[in-house]
Amino acid sequence: MFRIHSRTCGAITILDLSGSLAVGGPDALLREEVARLGSTGRRILLNLAHVGCRDAAALNALLGAHKAARDVNAELGLLHVTEGVPNLAIALALHTHFDVYDSETGALASAWGRSEGEQAA
Repeated sequence: MFRIHSRTCGAITILDLSGSLAVGGPDALLREEVARLGSTGRRILLNLAHVGCRDAAALNALLGAHKAARDVNAELGLLHVTEGVPNLAIALALHTHFDVYDSETGALASAWGRSEGEQAA
């Protein structure tokens, strides 16, 4: 079963995804949630640490979420991509289309994680 848990950290909404990210339900649910949150002006970070399916179907689902974010002028980033991505081509495709972070702390501390006008300490 695919699940999305949402939490807010400053200027970012983190979506903790769990289960199999595949075409035929989970991808539509993810696109809808990204579009809903993106339309409110939130930056969205997808946490992939507990996603079981990291193949071409998962890549297509993430690219669909990317398009949904772009359609509402939202920013979408990925967290924990490198944990268990078996296919180098898929990993490279993700790095091409998304801001990718290895840690939540790193994402939140980056310029991407700060609000507009906010500067690093």
